[in-house]
Amino acid sequence: MSNYYPGILNTFSLEFSNFLNQLDIEFKLQGNLFFIDKFKLAIEIVELNTPESMAIPVENHDKTELSLIGYKHITLYEDEWRTKSEIITSRLLINLGKSRTVFARNCEVRLIDSNTAKKFLNWNHLLGHTAASYYYALFVVKGTESFPEISAEPIAVAVFSSPRPMNRDGEVISSYEWVRYASRRGVRVAGGMGKLMNCFIKEHSPQEIMSYADRDWSEGDVYKKLGFRFAGYTPPIDFVVNPVTFERVSIKKLRRKFGEDSPEMYEENALILRNRGNLKFLRRLSFS
Repeated sequence: MSNYYPGILNTFSLEFSNFLNQLDIEFKLQGNLFFIDKFKLAIEIVELNTPESMAIPVENHDKTELSLIGYKHITLYEDEWRTKSEIITSRLLINLGKSRTVFARNCEVRLIDSNTAKKFLNWNHLLGHTAASYYYALFVVKGTESFPEISAEPIAVAVFSSPRPMNRDGEVISSYEWVRYASRRGVRVAGGMGKLMNCFIKEHSPQEIMSYADRDWSEGDVYKKLGFRFAGYTPPIDFVVNPVTFERVSIKKLRRKFGEDSPEMYEENALILRNRGNLKFLRRLSFS
């Protein structure tokens, strides 16, 4: 296999190129974009302390051009690569066709408690656990050749908020937020999101479900397939990153703690990072 390197590779890019080479994945590198033609992926590498780390990665017109030629765009940040590498590589393996697949038809939905959800999400979701009201999980109940294990541990988890009153076109409805979804590391659950969502709908009859897609990883195609409609963008988020531990904290959170642009907000040699924000999706249902 021969891969194409037309530019200078930094440490992060070298590590990522080695990751792809170990998987025998062919790619072309243009600037800080790794193009993987076989899977129609354009993976953007954002190294800390570079101009790119404070720019919104891949400006909108460039991203549109990627979509027009059929490429999915993923953005990887150096701090998450260093602190959450197992979750990052697991998600990449799914996108690169290197994960195991479980079919939702071979699973059953069960309610789980918040502690079980917390443990699972902290292990498998980039954002970890967050407070919610309803916790659902998929458990494999029928082994297959590709996934023979029948385990007492969840294979995927979805959590939802309590209902909130929302004004939609002059009508006040009950809106629930789908707060988190994750599958077990290295496993793709085909139909998993739909099965969990349908169980939640059956049990709670929501008038609306709201959720967000992380623009660093997705354009929300799975939500569209599940009947959601695009409802807008949330703005990019600025973070302060510790250059030693690579811990990131949002500037908004620091301002609440220390006051507007207080010097205490920034540690010595702190790095600044900006992500791409989220896509908001809504699904309206006929329950009343």
